[in-house]
Amino acid sequence: MQGKTGRTEMNSPETHRLALLGGDPTVRTPLPTWPVLSDDEVAALGEHLRRARTDSTYLTSIFGSGPVVEFERAVADYFGAPYAVSTNSGWAALHTALVAVGVRPGDEVIVPAYTWPQSVSCVLQQGAIPVFADIDPETYTLTAETAEKCLSPATKAIVVVHLYGQPADMTRMMAFAEAHGLAVIEDCAQATGAMHRDRHVGTIGTVGCFSIGSGKQIVGGEGGFLLTSSEEVRHRAIAMSQHPQRHRVDLPGGYAAPDGFLPTYRMHPVAASICAAQLPKLRRWNDERIVNLRALSLALEGCPGIRPAAESTFGRHVYHLYCPTFVPEELPGLSRDRYVEALIAEGAPVRIGYVRTPLHLRKEMRERKYLAPGFPWNLGSRDVHYAAGDCPVTEDRCARTDISVFLGANAIGDQSALVGEIAAAFWKVARHHRELLEPAHSQR
Repeated sequence: MQGKTGRTEMNSPETHRLALLGGDPTVRTPLPTWPVLSDDEVAALGEHLRRARTDSTYLTSIFGSGPVVEFERAVADYFGAPYAVSTNSGWAALHTALVAVGVRPGDEVIVPAYTWPQSVSCVLQQGAIPVFADIDPETYTLTAETAEKCLSPATKAIVVVHLYGQPADMTRMMAFAEAHGLAVIEDCAQATGAMHRDRHVGTIGTVGCFSIGSGKQIVGGEGGFLLTSSEEVRHRAIAMSQHPQRHRVDLPGGYAAPDGFLPTYRMHPVAASICAAQLPKLRRWNDERIVNLRALSLALEGCPGIRPAAESTFGRHVYHLYCPTFVPEELPGLSRDRYVEALIAEGAPVRIGYVRTPLHLRKEMRERKYLAPGFPWNLGSRDVHYAAGDCPVTEDRCARTDISVFLGANAIGDQSALVGEIAAAFWKVARHHRELLEPAHSQR
């Protein structure tokens, strides 16, 4: 039936019992499978294997050739970037980028307190010191204003995470970074194909870093890559991440490449082959994700206890995950744990958000210990500590309001039936939430 907004009402009848209390679950449509490997990927991989029968060097990137280098050219062309360098993970791309922009042990790097930990562990691995900035309460991304509060004479770079596929405000961020001479590393691991105004994320900062691991917008099994417009950054990235044989091919004469004492983060050619075949589908897949998850947002409008995931006015959100906000004030007495428990019982693919504990309050940060006691903080020029209250928006979201719907990268094709059932589960729990309260609450 149509509501006043023209939206199809997704709630179950009042007479239906909550599944947690013995009723029937609302969500019966299974989650879509992801990743999807079509005949295109299988054919591309088969062709590469056939070529390798007569060319023993083809399935390697050691010499700067083969599927991996072909993939680098393809992603550079797709995103409109002058240079691309492949890696074996998104984390490896981030670590390589830090080295390539000149971050040294003891330098400070501004990072968000609300993100996947690997956006920060790469900083620690480089012997640099993370300084945590708070997030925007709507987009959950770092802002120039919160980053500015973390600035010090030791600051060398900023890691800007386009979290869940949502672009950060890069116009303000780049103005801030340029004013202070800072390198900007865009963490696009969850945002392949996202747009900031008319530009792809990952092509705006000094370096953009991507993942093709499980659950991303394109998937090659494992792998990553970085994009840059700087030839010098490209040279440093190759020197850092690729085999010395490739140094001889791709680095200019006289380039002082390290003498074999750095890691090699080479991508596997199978991953390169699969993702090169997926690239032409990326735009269509992202369009389908947007259609499906905007439909979920529309269906959740006005539902007590939940605020749909926001989309910024300046970007194209490509939905690695759908992450709305629990509003406990609208369901008095109902805890987030109980709310999520009821949704899971209804069959909804919902969990408490995956950050859980703000990064600046995790054990390693509070004890200032990574690999060894005091490292890398003992290399810094000032005493950097972390405490509750440093990032109030992050802390509140993690403690009270953060939830995730595990529909995002997998939301390709027509998912209207599943979207309708998920929304119906939210409406059902909201309408019957008093039945979930402890007796002391339910009598109020």
